[in-house]
Amino acid sequence: MIMVRKKLSIIIPCYNVDDNLNILMSVILSSYDKSLTEVICIDDGSTDGTSEILNKYSDRIKIIKLEHSGVSAARNVGLNSANGEWIWFVDADDLLFDDSFKTIKKYWDNKTSDVLFFGAKVINNPMAEKKIKDIEPKNEIFVGKEVFSNWINRYHHPFVWNCLYRTEFLRNKDIRFANNLHVGEDMAFQMSVFTRAEEVETINSYIYIYRYLINNKSIMYNALNNNLIPLHIQVLDVVLKQNTRILDKHDCNLLYEWANRYVIESCFKNPQYLSLLVKVWRKNRAKYPYKGFKNRIKAILLYSRLFSYFYMVYKKFNTKTPKI
Repeated sequence: MIMVRKKLSIIIPCYNVDDNLNILMSVILSSYDKSLTEVICIDDGSTDGTSEILNKYSDRIKIIKLEHSGVSAARNVGLNSANGEWIWFVDADDLLFDDSFKTIKKYWDNKTSDVLFFGAKVINNPMAEKKIKDIEPKNEIFVGKEVFSNWINRYHHPFVWNCLYRTEFLRNKDIRFANNLHVGEDMAFQMSVFTRAEEVETINSYIYIYRYLINNKSIMYNALNNNLIPLHIQVLDVVLKQNTRILDKHDCNLLYEWANRYVIESCFKNPQYLSLLVKVWRKNRAKYPYKGFKNRIKAILLYSRLFSYFYMVYKKFNTKTPKI
């Protein structure tokens, strides 16, 4: 039996999402063209009613069952199983527009782009202090050196669900989600994508509805956020290891500036994590990109285990330590 190549593979990791999965599946299965699109749901060891919901749609979707391994492993399994020319990673607790597939069809015959980058609407928790804005790209095409610099300066999002990735591109470049990351796996994946893509088209159309429901006003959330710093350092390690060797000096500096925003400044405010950051920074031979006396001190701290240790001790016993 000859397998007919599909245009699009939708990959949906599913882990204990029975409260939301029916809504998503109803939108997908009422809108997509089965002759052009395949839906791959990875049941990541669910213990609620997720499996039963998936089984209801088993005649129209492909179900892969795993022992609970995490979202990265689930997406990688889906990617390895995909038969489509394009990959779309969808989260089971989000939503799509009724015309999302109609919108996508206008662009998926693109013959040259590695990535199609669409817009997305964001439903924010009204109690959250920090809100995520809608993603509203312009209609543009970036090629070669423009790809990474424009993404990180203008469209820098860790989200994977508003992009279509050419399957051949992901496989040829061996781009996968890092199984060892428990946060930031999307960020590491996107960094690998946009440092390697030769052409990216950004499209001013919405295809996705992201439900950002975290209440980041809460004391618990802020405490959790600080406790995640070691995991963010682990993400930094993966990103530096995968990308610094293929970037020139200019783009490396862009990457280091991102690193400063992403986790370095947090480590200076929480110096108990500085020694872990120094280990990663030294191992990857990273450079602090900013000039000036204060930034020179930071650069020394980032590259010296001894000085970073003294700074940590000093900060611990002197709460009036001046900012650097």
